[in-house]
Amino acid sequence: MENERRNRLWTRTFSTVVVSHLIFYFGFYMLAPTLPLYIKAQGGTSAHIGLVSTGFCIGCIIMRFLVPFLQERYSRKILMRIGILISLAMAALYAAVSSIAGIIFLRFMQGIGVGMVTAFAGAIAADSAPDSRQGEGIGFFGMGTTAAVALSPTLGLVVMNKLGFTALFICSALVLALSAVGWSTIEIPKPRRRAADAPRESIWNKIYDTKILFQTVLLLLYGVARGTQQSFLTVMATEEGLSMITIYSVFETVSSFLLRFVTRKSFDKYGPGPTMITGGAASVTAFFLFSVVRSNAVLLIAAVCNGIAMGALVPTFQVWIMDTLGPERRTLGNSLYFNICDIGTAVGAGVMGVVAGLTNYHGVFRIVMFVMIAYLAIYFIVSAARRKRAAD
Repeated sequence: MENERRNRLWTRTFSTVVVSHLIFYFGFYMLAPTLPLYIKAQGGTSAHIGLVSTGFCIGCIIMRFLVPFLQERYSRKILMRIGILISLAMAALYAAVSSIAGIIFLRFMQGIGVGMVTAFAGAIAADSAPDSRQGEGIGFFGMGTTAAVALSPTLGLVVMNKLGFTALFICSALVLALSAVGWSTIEIPKPRRRAADAPRESIWNKIYDTKILFQTVLLLLYGVARGTQQSFLTVMATEEGLSMITIYSVFETVSSFLLRFVTRKSFDKYGPGPTMITGGAASVTAFFLFSVVRSNAVLLIAAVCNGIAMGALVPTFQVWIMDTLGPERRTLGNSLYFNICDIGTAVGAGVMGVVAGLTNYHGVFRIVMFVMIAYLAIYFIVSAARRKRAAD
């Protein structure tokens, strides 16, 4: 009985963490498909859309590099509240800013807030789950955010079309405020500390660990793919007259949710291999379809493929990195997961924004398809080399 209680996953703390972060993502992702359209409405170009996405990623990255130092002085609860407050304040302020430079600044500041929240949320979820159920716990945690991503972009587009951009930004801020209320109702677990006699960490070791170099390379490539899709798919579909873009995220995220439900125990039983391969292959297929899409049917098939890729890769990368670094470095592992992905996203949004100006969106997605083919090749080559070394 005692062992069963110790291995219980759905405690009040874990449940509240999942729901509160779901609400946070709900408020944040209302802006994912709509902010590029707002930039276009203000006279922005594809390059400007890329700059706004890059500015957001830079804000996230800077904050997450500071997290290991901030948590030495302040509690997780205080830092989480500050991050959510910054995020909701910036969401509301979009309504008062129409210049491209102002939007870039607000998005950068929102990146600071979101970076702080996401750096801690996954680690808190992991600390709230039993050690023997880490993969399953992070899987359910990710499924909660996936459910939010499924619904919030569509709601954001509906609010924008029916009530306008101002109402959209206020609605986003109100939802983020509700998330802050949820986080304030629980006692957030304290991070596990290193042993008192452990060697003193250098500044470099506080912000990175070479144990995850393999994961870093793969996640950077996947980040490029995500950044390109998030920044340019809605704009391309709108220009192509693909009306089903309004429900694209539903198809994408339902498929992601279902795959996560099926594979939620996969990492705990089999390690990262099955989901890393499945996700990579699905991503290659999705970007091939993006590169040739001319109809709503193809768009929705691509949505399912991209959802499978998300459902396989996102939770696997997150738990794989934290598992490699160990319980005492979960906050660092979670921060590195998001930072590496965001660096890739920033590169994808920035570089592909320039490429889109020189070619077209279909050509951009074709390039990213080859990026994900390179991801699969690297995974197979390095994994085979590791197995050979282990056998020798």
